[in-house]
Amino acid sequence: MRFLRFFDLPILCFRHRELLWSFIFRDLKARYEGSLLGRLWPIINPLLLFCVYFFVFVIILNMRFSERGEVFGSDALMGLFIISGILPWVFFTDCTTRSAGVVLENGNLVKKIAFPSQLLVVYAVAVNLIYFLIGLAVFLAIRLIFFYDLGVAPWGEVLVGLPSSWPIVFVAVVLQAIFSVGFGLLLGSLNIFVRDVEQIAPLALNFWFFTTPIVYPVSLIEDNLPNYEPLMKLNPMYHLMEMYHSALIFDHGVVPWESAGIFALFALGVFIPGYAFFRSTKGRFADEI
Repeated sequence: MRFLRFFDLPILCFRHRELLWSFIFRDLKARYEGSLLGRLWPIINPLLLFCVYFFVFVIILNMRFSERGEVFGSDALMGLFIISGILPWVFFTDCTTRSAGVVLENGNLVKKIAFPSQLLVVYAVAVNLIYFLIGLAVFLAIRLIFFYDLGVAPWGEVLVGLPSSWPIVFVAVVLQAIFSVGFGLLLGSLNIFVRDVEQIAPLALNFWFFTTPIVYPVSLIEDNLPNYEPLMKLNPMYHLMEMYHSALIFDHGVVPWESAGIFALFALGVFIPGYAFFRSTKGRFADEI
């Protein structure tokens, strides 16, 4: 029965839902207060990243990708491919960097015995999830209105509309949120005892970014570095990107349940120990802070 206690976070969130919503609304209101562009920044940030990587990989390096033996040379298609990976990656990095320091930043609340400090990480992920969903909705609108015929169907056929497996995007979002909460709980608690975690996280994320097929296709690894492909599949974000690309760009004729199942295992494999570590150490937070 003690094992089931590691899954009581949804119950805790529901019990303290009013407190959780107050944190979320406060953050949404204050994050970009005073800035000229205000609420547009969650959309501008990934767009700026997209412009940088599009310029480097598509314009300068003239990168193209192949799918099922067909090479696709459209700049617009490559641009859609890049942004479909950039959006979920920005969501993950924002969750990670915010969660790493959120517990320490709210030390005055953590020192209160009755305060459920787990909610700090949950609200940090929830805020970034809202911004991600807004960005994803904007992407889908642009994708369907202006680039409705730029998808990739089997054997190089032109795909009109979204791929047939597009509903898997909802599964990807839920699993990514679980993964992000578990990872955030682990980093947030570690940062209390090792303050370097908050500084190391952005550096590690940069390395993680370039070892994940986000701005380049999986075929690039399969064709040029086949020996590294099994190693890359140990990267949980590899499977997450497969889900997003299958839902938004490629139509393989089948739903990528294998990638969904593997990433679900990664999500639980991160959430359970992350939450267990948080629970086992939270009693020492007040002394360390």
